[in-house]
Amino acid sequence: MYRSTAAARDAVLYARIEKDLKHFRLDVEFSCAPGSLLAVVGPSGAGKTTIIRAIAGLERIDGGVIRWGGETWDDVDAGVHVPVRERGVGYVFQEFTLFPHLSIYRNAAYAARDGKRVEELLRMFDIWHIRDSKPHRVSGGERQRCAICQVLARDARVLLMDEPFSALDAPNRRKLGELLRVVKRETPIPIIHVTHDIGEARLLGDEILPVVAGRVEPKWILPFLLPLGDLGGAVCRRGGAEGRPDEQGEVELPVPRREYCL
Repeated sequence: MYRSTAAARDAVLYARIEKDLKHFRLDVEFSCAPGSLLAVVGPSGAGKTTIIRAIAGLERIDGGVIRWGGETWDDVDAGVHVPVRERGVGYVFQEFTLFPHLSIYRNAAYAARDGKRVEELLRMFDIWHIRDSKPHRVSGGERQRCAICQVLARDARVLLMDEPFSALDAPNRRKLGELLRVVKRETPIPIIHVTHDIGEARLLGDEILPVVAGRVEPKWILPFLLPLGDLGGAVCRRGGAEGRPDEQGEVELPVPRREYCL
């Protein structure tokens, strides 16, 4: 489904981000492989949104590097900062960022490279039948599905999602979660998904990155998981060398295997 070069299919996103915030210094390191979803979790104000804004190029970092494959997007020591428009990153916000005067189809097709891909995505996300409707005439879940289609239709190199389900009701969250798993499987790009919902992170993430006060804290998540019982295993990352996890930074998390009901 995803039209990309062989280089894009092999391109790992690597980030070592340092940035001074109001109450603490953000200092994290992680990588995300193509076709994988890294779920970033943590309390409010922990620096989660700053992380993905830095990857997008919307925030200048104070230290570290951000690389996608062989391209360096940020390198503070080398004085490198690639502008947002040149990174080819797709960003899905909490709000439904659609043009109110355009139809669902024209919103999804905005800046798209291939009209056939737009149709393909709208059908995949089950909103082809409302393609001629304006955003105010459809549900919140349908608007958010259109926003995701708009990003994917641009052939994004990396997909960044900032709590995209937070304003949706349970049925729409469940539906979008199922669709995101399909996207993850069929679209070979790194996906960074910020959420405050531990169950959502467990359901969607290949790896979980707990961030607390600007630092990766794997053990922070344990109290949320231990009481749930029926334990399986998932990897929680502390960070690591470029393109691979730090073996000493992995913590085997007790994650329930039963289906999580959003």
